[in-house]
Amino acid sequence: MPPSITFSQNDILNAAFQLVRKKGVAELTARKVAQMAGSSTAPVYSYYKSMDELRDAIFDKALNLLRAYISRPYTETYFLNIAVGVCYFARDEQHLFKATFLTGKIAKKFVDEFFYELLEKLTLDPRFKEAERDVRLRVLHIMWNQVMGMSAMLVTGLWDDPSDANILEHLEDVGNILVGIAEKKSKMLI
Repeated sequence: MPPSITFSQNDILNAAFQLVRKKGVAELTARKVAQMAGSSTAPVYSYYKSMDELRDAIFDKALNLLRAYISRPYTETYFLNIAVGVCYFARDEQHLFKATFLTGKIAKKFVDEFFYELLEKLTLDPRFKEAERDVRLRVLHIMWNQVMGMSAMLVTGLWDDPSDANILEHLEDVGNILVGIAEKKSKMLI
């Protein structure tokens, strides 16, 4: 009798993550995850009570990947690195971006958590360290809207030149405008 093959929870999560990464969240079924892992569906159901629980674990893993993207030093400006990281994530990980940001209630939970995490991290940029929370929130909302629009265009192929340089140049321009707004609002609050 051949030895039985065991699959860890991490094996199942990685298979599910790769499935969503390659084909999108609409393809996430226990059968397809099992096929990707090379197993039956038994390990999927033994580690995850529901597909919603597995989807949440995939989103956590996607959020960690996104955190890695926004933590990279593309520029010397922390605020700009956040925006660039999100756009590069959208361009490079289109199915994950769609799953995490463009799927209704699931995306809302993910976006809310991520957005407020970014709001706090914005204080790491010296230009925003002393800014009032309301000013940081306003600037982040404006940049977030710009970044989500750019990301949607990148994901759908509507952005003509998805090169690093083009994305960076556009975001530098937007960032400079927003920093000017933040400076004006901060002076008005004094």
